Amino acid sequence: MWWQGKKEKCTCGAKYAFTVDLGPEPVSGERRQKQRSGFQTQEEAHDVTNELLYEVRHGAYIEESKMLFKDFM
Repeated sequence: MWWQGKKEKCTCGAKYAFTVDLGPEPVSGERRQKQRSGFQTQEEAHDVTNELLYEVRHGAYIEESKMLFKDFM
């Protein structure tokens, strides 16, 4: 897993974004990445990155899905 932070200009006024490699998809083996943006400082982006990586390493990360709750149940 790796972290790539970058400084970029956003229409919302934010300056920093990051991309995290989540490792391969368990079933298909495809590469998974998570991108987030909207951070005012590099430190703020790095803190959120560390939280995300901690969740991934400890099996607590749940990937967002567009599945409706009624379909889940």
